[in-house]
Amino acid sequence: AVLRGDESEWKPKEDLLVIRNNVKGNHPKLQASAKEGRYLSRTQKLELIGQVAAISKDPNLQMKTERLLWQIEQQKVIGNKRILIERYKNKIVTERVEADNSEVNLKANIATLKKNVQLNSVEPPVVISTNSAVWNLNDKTVVSDQPVRIVHQQEKLMVTANRGRVDLGKKVVRLTGGVQGEGSRKQAKLYANQLTWDIPTQQMEASGNVIYEQVSPQFKTTGDKAVGNLEAQDILVTSGVGERVVTEIIP
Repeated sequence: AVLRGDESEWKPKEDLLVIRNNVKGNHPKLQASAKEGRYLSRTQKLELIGQVAAISKDPNLQMKTERLLWQIEQQKVIGNKRILIERYKNKIVTERVEADNSEVNLKANIATLKKNVQLNSVEPPVVISTNSAVWNLNDKTVVSDQPVRIVHQQEKLMVTANRGRVDLGKKVVRLTGGVQGEGSRKQAKLYANQLTWDIPTQQMEASGNVIYEQVSPQFKTTGDKAVGNLEAQDILVTSGVGERVVTEIIP
C-alpha cells in the first residue's frame, strides 16, 4: 500500500506511522481517504479516522464512515462506527446498506453487518431491516439469523420473521419462524411458520400453522398451507389428509 498525507510522524518504538491531513491510501484492492491514518507496519494494519471514504473496484463498493480498520494482508475492512456502503453497477447504485458494525472481506466478497442494519435494494425494490446480516456480493444474497423485516417499496407489502434469506438475483424471499405478512392497506394478514415470497409475481407460499385474516369481508381461516397474492387478498388455504380448514366469519 502507498500512503500519503500533509504531515507524518514515525514512532519506531510503537512500530507506528501517524499520517495527518489529506490522508490517502492506495492499494490494488482499495483506495481510501481520511483526516488521519495510523499504520502499523509489522501487522500491515491501517486505521483511518475522520471523514473516511473507501472505494473498492472488485467488488465495486463505496464506503463512508468515521473510523475504519483496514487489514491490508487479510484484505478485510472493519468498521465499529455507523457506515454507509453503496454498491455500484455501471456507475449506478444498485444496493445501499447502513449498519453500526461492519466487516467487508474483499477477498471473499462478503460483508458481515451488525446492529441496526438496513439494506435498500433498487431491483428488486425492497428494504431489509435486521440486527444481523451476511451480504454475499457474488451470490447476491442477504441472510439473517435474527428477526428481519422486509418491505416492498412500491407495493408497501411487509413481511417479518425470526430468520430470513433474500436472493436479490432471483428475487425470492424465504422466511422461517414467526412469519407475518401484511398487505399495504392492512386489509389482509398472513401468519405461518415458513414463507416463500416471489417478489416479481407477488406470489406467496406459506406452511405450518397458517392463519389468514382479512378485514372486508371480515373473516379468519386456519390450515396447514396457503398460496396466493396477499396484496390482492387472493389466498387459498388448504390442509393435509384428515385435517380441516377452519373459517371463522366475523359478523
